[in-house]
Amino acid sequence: VFSSFGDCDGNRNDFYRQFMLQNTHQSDKIIKYSPDELGLAFHSLILGNKISENLISIFNQKGYTKNGIINIPVYYSDDFKVGDEISKIVIDACSQILIECLNLLSREQNLLSIQHNVDIRDIANEIYHLIFGTVNELLVQNNIVAQPEYHPNEGRYLKSYEI
Repeated sequence: VFSSFGDCDGNRNDFYRQFMLQNTHQSDKIIKYSPDELGLAFHSLILGNKISENLISIFNQKGYTKNGIINIPVYYSDDFKVGDEISKIVIDACSQILIECLNLLSREQNLLSIQHNVDIRDIANEIYHLIFGTVNELLVQNNIVAQPEYHPNEGRYLKSYEI
């Protein structure tokens, strides 16, 4: 699975956005391979096999390879075990407080979002992204994760491939 992680400042140069734009007819660039075909080809490249120059060109254009050499992290399922355990601890520590906060927010009639009939799920989603972004910034500040590179008109993000 091709992934990217970070914030947005336009459209990222990644396969997810490419296919989303393609499917909604918002892109003149058309990739003639399916996401599954690209995944199989990239996986083959990871295994050290040769793939077509056409596929190499697409991977180079999207930044997954440079001169045909993989230049993004490749993660295996075992690589996520520590992160999953940390996530469970954080969720256990925060979930009850967040539920209580959302219940309070839904009854707070002076909130502009409530006055404008914004669905509580949308408010929760916004709060989630605020917390998520703050946690990410703290992780970067404490040198636990790398600062994502800024790509003009795309945002700060890191690409990866997950097996």
